[in-house]
Amino acid sequence: ADLMLERPFIIRTLDIGGDKPLPYLNIQQEINPSLGWRGIRFSLDNVDLFKDQIRAILRTSYERNVKIMFPMISNIDEIYRAKAILSEVIAELESHGIPFARDMDIGIMIETPAAALASDILSKEVDFFSIGTNDLIQYTMACDRINKRVAYLYEPFHPVILRLLKNITEAAHGAKKWVSICGKMASNPKAIPILLGLGIDEF
Repeated sequence: ADLMLERPFIIRTLDIGGDKPLPYLNIQQEINPSLGWRGIRFSLDNVDLFKDQIRAILRTSYERNVKIMFPMISNIDEIYRAKAILSEVIAELESHGIPFARDMDIGIMIETPAAALASDILSKEVDFFSIGTNDLIQYTMACDRINKRVAYLYEPFHPVILRLLKNITEAAHGAKKWVSICGKMASNPKAIPILLGLGIDEF
């Protein structure tokens, strides 16, 4: 964080599960891990671990341009619960006189069709969106992107995907929030003019 100086530095809370396992965490194998216990779902069920992360992020934020981001959000209740835990950690640091940035921005990853379709509602609770195209595309097209038999269904430029991206950016900009994008689509040179046309603010 020190190397970033005044530049923005976004820290995502623990995002495990699916294609991102952690060998040192004893998590029971799931039949369909991509749709299972991952991202914010895992954090909300492991509050002590979640608080440790938030505490570290807050302490890092002091006199730095740090932002926090919650992954795999599906509904507004998850945002409420995550922000409530964030508030608890803030109160704890205040009681101990530990400095942190009090105006730290809060963002979420838009990776599910549910979040994309509810982005106008979610935008009222956060400061920015980051669109995770890898998961958003596979969930929307109902295909496993690493399964060769159905990989042909993984179409970043499908009209439905572009419509979702437009919906997300319009919702964010309507609430005067900004939108970034990540995943393979964000690194595809052919996608750049389309994403710019859709209003994506950062790559």
